[in-house]
Amino acid sequence: MKTKPYDEHYRRQHRIVGHYLAVTAWIRGLDCIVLDRSDVQTLLRISDTREGRVTQFVADIKPWFQFNKAYYKPRSKTFLKSLFLSRASLDSYLPKGRMGVDQRIAKAITANGALKIERFSNIRGSNSAPSETEMVSYLALLAAGIKSPTVNAANKGMTKTGT
Repeated sequence: MKTKPYDEHYRRQHRIVGHYLAVTAWIRGLDCIVLDRSDVQTLLRISDTREGRVTQFVADIKPWFQFNKAYYKPRSKTFLKSLFLSRASLDSYLPKGRMGVDQRIAKAITANGALKIERFSNIRGSNSAPSETEMVSYLALLAAGIKSPTVNAANKGMTKTGT
């Protein structure tokens, strides 16, 4: 199968974001992390959230998040509303029907309390989403043992905490 020249670039970018999100979820004890449209656009540096690009993203991060569920604006496959990324199956937790992301999260959490789930925007708080350079730097410092993962590091863009 012939690949497009930019497919490898996207695959690398997706894996960096996936690894970063997995560490972020892990240090918070989460099973599932939820990205809204703005998060996806910022993390992947895209303005368009077409189904094909989202499908490619979730395929590339499968080693970190085996399960996923994308929600689009009704009758649209280009306007992503939210993306649930999980290491646990989501089928028995996510409610059916149309609702906002916060309402869906609340219902998923109360289903039986077993799924630990949080929005990425709540994790980062008022801090902007990290750039690719910041994510790579943080992950490299963790891998080298120079920094250790802390909840504060994930909240503060990984720049000034963790030792």
